[in-house]
Amino acid sequence: VLWRPYHEAGGGWFWWDKTGSTNYKRLWNDLWDYLTNSRGLHNLIWVWSAGTKGVGTDWYPSGKVDILGHDIYNNSSADYSSWYTDLARFDSSKLRALTEVDYMLDPAALNNAPFAFFMTWHTDMFYRNSDSKIQSVYQHSKTVNRSRISQYLNGSLSSSGTNPTATPISSGSTLYNFEGSTQGWSAANVNAGPW
Repeated sequence: VLWRPYHEAGGGWFWWDKTGSTNYKRLWNDLWDYLTNSRGLHNLIWVWSAGTKGVGTDWYPSGKVDILGHDIYNNSSADYSSWYTDLARFDSSKLRALTEVDYMLDPAALNNAPFAFFMTWHTDMFYRNSDSKIQSVYQHSKTVNRSRISQYLNGSLSSSGTNPTATPISSGSTLYNFEGSTQGWSAANVNAGPW
């Protein structure tokens, strides 16, 4: 289970980081101790994300994080390698991820910034990215999606070509406003693979 509590540390816009890094880390450590030691939850993968590029290392709850992340918004041509490098300041041995984005990254950018995963923020996927962009990302050979997970797990996933079983998104379809209504769309229409 990817578990990302108290995200965007040091950003200053959430209640959990309004009183500084010392209190933030105390809160993180208390939650980590409670869930891990008191409740015995050892299946949580703890994901920590910085609020901004350059946030101080004093916000990092060292020793209680499995994956480091950044949230990138309003940047359609982000320099992903600089964001990837920025996370190394906290712990260069940890996996790094794009924990929230609005514009989907070009998987070719993974050559210089090998993020473990990216998550597009729900409706942003549809109103910040064209149908062709969504298709190209999900069909890219570096993208493991639901239809390819078994190939990935058994080692038969090829690094060449595109995902041949991806369900294409019909041209001209309305994909925005997913919060208010699916407008006839289901997850099967958007994400490739059997449910």
